[in-house]
Amino acid sequence: MVPTIEVMNSDGNVLAPIGNGSFAVGKRRDILIVRASTDEDLPLYIREALVGRVISTVFGPGQLNGRVPPGSRVAYGEDVVEVLREAGEALLAEELSAALKAIDPQGEYQYVLFKAVEYRLIGEPPTHTLM
Repeated sequence: MVPTIEVMNSDGNVLAPIGNGSFAVGKRRDILIVRASTDEDLPLYIREALVGRVISTVFGPGQLNGRVPPGSRVAYGEDVVEVLREAGEALLAEELSAALKAIDPQGEYQYVLFKAVEYRLIGEPPTHTLM
């Protein structure tokens, strides 16, 4: 997991590295992937392999210098790769890593965006019911 620095007395905020020695305020939240991402930059079979997995995200709406859309969460690509590797999916992990580097070959960190319909926050009740 990409290390972050806890901000004391801040309700869980962290300083998260974004490259070139810079940091952005974030908040670590685990999410459960409930639907394959619509991010067509990543192969569908990798997006489908993430369904049912818990991912540690670090940025929420308005964070990462205002680039996270409403309702979305962002994880470090390295953290998502690690989840696949720990699940015994080493080949998928390597393919995801390569795909992320191809999207941003110059970036010190790669990111994966999850839209609101694709995840559920862990530790919070679902936002929809059948009633």
